Amino acid sequence: MDIHSGKNIPLIKPALPVEVGIALSILMEASSWLSSRGIDQWPMEWIISPPLRAWMAERARQGELYFAETERAKVAVFSLIKVQSEGDIFLWGADSGNSAYLHSLAIRRSCAGRGLGRDLLTHAEKIASKSGKKLMRLDCVKENPPLRQWYEKAGYVLKGEGLPPNTGGRVLCLYEKSL
Repeated sequence: MDIHSGKNIPLIKPALPVEVGIALSILMEASSWLSSRGIDQWPMEWIISPPLRAWMAERARQGELYFAETERAKVAVFSLIKVQSEGDIFLWGADSGNSAYLHSLAIRRSCAGRGLGRDLLTHAEKIASKSGKKLMRLDCVKENPPLRQWYEKAGYVLKGEGLPPNTGGRVLCLYEKSL
């Protein structure tokens, strides 16, 4: 299923399980750029880990992993989970089924600074709303003030902090927006 989108995104479509490597390469590129600025949003050892590859493949099988594409390449990725994962339950507690969870929104640097991230965020919110969700939830590392401000400018409200296992002590900020 192809989903046409806003002015900055020619096409958003669900990823196939065989495309997980492409999704990981987009995350690696974003991770390297963030790391060069002293931000440890997605540590490289996490991106290359077998558990993340398996998690992404499962998201693709469930239709929860999406790409933004131009006619030449996949330029961005995000995961939109409509049923809480174990990690989401750990951070947020069990919900009543009215929340969607956004993960791993990343854009290739060649497409950065054009409003693509905001368009993807809006598109993910629309997908969640059309599926009956009332809330969109996401998290990011506390030590990434520019990203936190970006989410807040997009209408997300800080709801708390969490310290999930296996993150090397990195505190996550939990954000939520009513849809």
